[in-house]
Amino acid sequence: MPESATPPIAGNPTSVSGTLGTATAPSTAARNQPRLRFKGGPWTPQQVLQWVGTLQQSGTPAQRLFSVLAGPDVTPTGGGAEITSIPRPRRKPFTYATDYTALSMDVPIRFLAIADYGIAGAFGSTGLAATGPQVEQNIQILEWMWGFGKLYADGDGRRGEPPFVQVSSFDAGGIVTPLIPPNFQSDTGELTWYVSNVAYGTPVVRDRAGNRVFADLVVSLTERIVVPGEPTSPKKRQTSRGAGAGYKAYSTTAAVDTVAKVCVHDAGLGTAKEWQAVVTYNQSRLKVKSYTQKLRPGTVVNIPDTLKS
Repeated sequence: MPESATPPIAGNPTSVSGTLGTATAPSTAARNQPRLRFKGGPWTPQQVLQWVGTLQQSGTPAQRLFSVLAGPDVTPTGGGAEITSIPRPRRKPFTYATDYTALSMDVPIRFLAIADYGIAGAFGSTGLAATGPQVEQNIQILEWMWGFGKLYADGDGRRGEPPFVQVSSFDAGGIVTPLIPPNFQSDTGELTWYVSNVAYGTPVVRDRAGNRVFADLVVSLTERIVVPGEPTSPKKRQTSRGAGAGYKAYSTTAAVDTVAKVCVHDAGLGTAKEWQAVVTYNQSRLKVKSYTQKLRPGTVVNIPDTLKS
């Protein structure tokens, strides 16, 4: 289990290595801060947090995951009852619970690449020496979970629903460990989070290629609570609106890129007469002229319920 210690790593390695160069280890002052101790060499699963992020903006959810070393202590910051007081002259106030806040917590983590001990930024698979690009990629996955970054298709993000996140800790036998407090674990998949903030500590060490190979971060998580019956993606919201208005909404893809293909693939409509009716139904909104006209991926085609097969 991680514990505070003056020497940050057993064996006191003197450099942090990447594939394209060697960066200077953290300063003496930084090393003297409380941080993880690795007893006798490679870290164990008991020292590691598993992070899984899921983005539901498209028909097929995108999922990314990484594992990372746990920091000193996870701090719960919210989740209890909100108490309101009603003052009474010269007496104690009445108190009552108005509502409950969403669960929230601050999770300190460490990304680290040290050639002699394997990788703590992509823990658990190969046991090979750490590389800067591996750690850099996992930090970018965390930033993707936060809702922005180069891992988005457009190289940015920051629009629509962000990914929701599950965080858990297990030992080598798959038994849940308390690195994340049990009431805050996502081990069953029922408790999910949004990344509400990432605080970058200092120093951040890079290799000669510019990859981050050492970084202490504190990730703030806020419980994801979905309104009952509320669609969670733009496509689902569009479909929900259409259901009340007498149509179903379908999105085009690179392969299903015309009105005719959407009709056949998604709605089971196989005649040119039906395809033309869908063109007419969408013409004022999409400016589409024929059922063979190419449409951009993600274009929403509304199909009236009167045409459903």
